[in-house]
Amino acid sequence: MNGPDGNPLFLERLSRVAPFGVCFRDVATGKAVGDGLNVTAFPPGDPDNVVPGFPNRQGVNILAGLPGLHEVEYGSGDQKFWDSLPPRRPFVLQVTDTRSRYQPFRLPIDLPVRDLFPWEEEPGASPPGPVPCIPLYPAPSQKAPAGFGVVRAELLDSVSDTPAAWAMVEAFAGEQRIGRSYSDMRGRVMVLFPYPGPQANVFGSPADSSPPEGTVRFTDSQWTILLRVLYSPRPVPPPIPDLTTVHQQPQALVLFNQSPPVSELESKLEFGRELILRSPSRSDLLIVPAGSPR
Repeated sequence: MNGPDGNPLFLERLSRVAPFGVCFRDVATGKAVGDGLNVTAFPPGDPDNVVPGFPNRQGVNILAGLPGLHEVEYGSGDQKFWDSLPPRRPFVLQVTDTRSRYQPFRLPIDLPVRDLFPWEEEPGASPPGPVPCIPLYPAPSQKAPAGFGVVRAELLDSVSDTPAAWAMVEAFAGEQRIGRSYSDMRGRVMVLFPYPGPQANVFGSPADSSPPEGTVRFTDSQWTILLRVLYSPRPVPPPIPDLTTVHQQPQALVLFNQSPPVSELESKLEFGRELILRSPSRSDLLIVPAGSPR
């Protein structure tokens, strides 16, 4: 661009640093999720001082305008800038889903963070394995897509006789964990995952074909699934759980078809049918928190 005198006109260039960028992924499908989420942050103990986030064109949610980070946001953003930052400030990230597909959560974060927020896939693991996307777990109201196995339960704390809010349920096929999710305030949970690999004698030809002798169709398949529950009771469960705390709960025992309580459930999952877990003669599944009398 030229000025009135015909000489080049140099405009001032301003930079803006985003102190926080985060992406989310669906744990069942592995797909990134950028729409329908309500992403906010606030200083600890001050939930009314909330700042909303917004997704960019790449589906990354950005937070800007956070209290105490004005100078950071208008910094240069170069290597020298990041090397000379003052101590980070604590905030609480809160994520809810406006479409009721995923469970809500909160997460303590220290800002600013360069690049995408590095979620620690297995909190407390050694060594930790940071990945660039925070997991989103299916809510019990989510509609299961075709080709996915579904495990449901209504979890009840057998000691307090109250819903086991925010308990994590994990599903395994052999040694491989194939899915997990955590319950809502009413103890309802849905674990969603792609069906395990076909059995050795499964016939996968079109439905109008006749399977070879001694084989079964994939749609008639059954799998042995192991399930375990992680749960730590709270006198008053929070309306939105801390995601790190959800992952770090100790393993609970389950009152299923055996006595005494068991640490793992073994059950059959059938193709096309949801697996509903219940204790004998009940509509819910009784769990015994770790350390409770049996």
